[in-house]
Formats: sequence, C-alpha cells, structure tokens
Amino acid sequence: MDVKQVFREYEGPVSDNPMAFCMSCGSPCADVASNDGRFYRTCTGCGRVHFRNPSPTVAVLVVQDECLLLCLREDRMFRGGKWCLPGGYMDFGEDFLTAGRREVWEETGLEVQIKAILSVASNNYTPEMSSVCVIMLAGPIGGKMEARDETQDVRWHPFGQELPPMAFEHHEHIVQRYLATGLEGAPVDPEYAQRQLSLDKAPHS
Repeated sequence: MDVKQVFREYEGPVSDNPMAFCMSCGSPCADVASNDGRFYRTCTGCGRVHFRNPSPTVAVLVVQDECLLLCLREDRMFRGGKWCLPGGYMDFGEDFLTAGRREVWEETGLEVQIKAILSVASNNYTPEMSSVCVIMLAGPIGGKMEARDETQDVRWHPFGQELPPMAFEHHEHIVQRYLATGLEGAPVDPEYAQRQLSLDKAPHS
C-alpha cells in the first residue's frame, strides 16, 4: 500500500491572516510582501512578522487482540458523529508522546504505552484550519474503557471488519496501511513513551 502523508481537502489559497494588532507592541498589522512573493502579516510599528502555523496534533492507533480502538466524536465537535482514532491537540510545552498517552486517557479511560511512530501527516481541512499530526502505535496497559472527554462512544473494532465512517482521512489511511502491511514504525524514546501520567487530573482538552 502506498504511503500518503499530505491530505488536502480544498482547492485554492489559505484565508487571510486575521491578526489585526501586533502581539508585541499593539500597533496595527498589514500584509507585507516578502522576497519569496508571499504576503505575511507584519506590524506597522515594530516590524514583527506574525506567522500563521499549522496546529500540532497527535493520533494514537491502539491495538489489542486483533482489534483497534475507535472513538465516536461528540456531535458538537468538528466532524462530529463520525469515528476516529483517539487524539487531539498538543499542549504548549508538552512532548508528543505524553500528549498521545494523555489524549487516549482523556477520551477512552485507557492508559497506554506508546510502541512506535507510524507516520506524520500534514492536513489541510479548510482555508482556515490545518494541522501536522504525529501518528503513533500503542497498546493498553491499564485503566477502564469508557467514553469520556469529547467522545460519545468508544469501541474495539475487529481487524477484519469494514471501518465505520471516519472523521479524518489520515486516520483511515494509517489504519488501512497498518492492516495491509503490519507496519512496525520508528522507535520511540522509552522514557517518555512509558512515563507515568498524572491520571488523577480531570480531562481538559
């Protein structure tokens, strides 16, 4: 199965940067052309360039006994009512391995050990929304499975059954690639992949 790591769901340019005032000095911002021909939101006072970056996210393929873990997103969420791998946004100052384990815990009640990095995907959902996602392989090591933060159902899905409607193309692709190839992935830092989480904290993202 061919590798795919760039997913674009619309045609055309990104939307205008909404930054109106400088984060450093408060002066108005304007679009200024750079040497590469692109426009960047730039402060008219101090000259600070306000770059617009994709959001860092994680997704975790949790596998046990020829089954994979899927979450049904709450209706209020982006792409609500569809299924996905556990995952979400990284917190500032948080490493991606801990973020992956935290997201699984918050959404499913399971504690996992990260085993490998399966892929990294660039996702362009809309002209206003893009992300870079680190996708990891993991196995459960504790906890009690239940639908929790931002999730209305969580299930073990047998390998041989057709996937339900999936919220994100890169999730569906990595699942299909894993099932087709037995993908082992790249090694992970064992300290951070196995570090104990503070599981007494309430879900927050």
